[in-house]
Amino acid sequence: MLVFLFAAGVWASGERRAIRLTAAALFGYATMSSAGLLLAPMDLRAEGLTGGTVVHTWATVLQGIFIVLALALGAFAHGVRFRAYSFAPPERRPPRLASHPSVFRLALKEGPMSDKLPAAYLAR
Repeated sequence: MLVFLFAAGVWASGERRAIRLTAAALFGYATMSSAGLLLAPMDLRAEGLTGGTVVHTWATVLQGIFIVLALALGAFAHGVRFRAYSFAPPERRPPRLASHPSVFRLALKEGPMSDKLPAAYLAR
């Protein structure tokens, strides 16, 4: 359900062809994901290779194709620099803000969470 909403948001976010194609690929991914789950549930391994398992496997293959399409088409949604960043291997990309050492220093500077905060039990 969330991927359907995400695809609708991507569709509404831009008028460029690459953005619309990315949204269509995300919608295809969401459709195949739901179809594989609801229409062809995976059987238990003890039952062997059944018709439901074969259909579920093909739905999963189509899911993979749609997600790769969404990633590849999304790279063309913005300019040349965004495309180069999208297709570059991770070791060639510039550091992101979240992985920058200064972010970790700020997190350590804050210290432990107070017991009075609503989510303090998560830190334990």
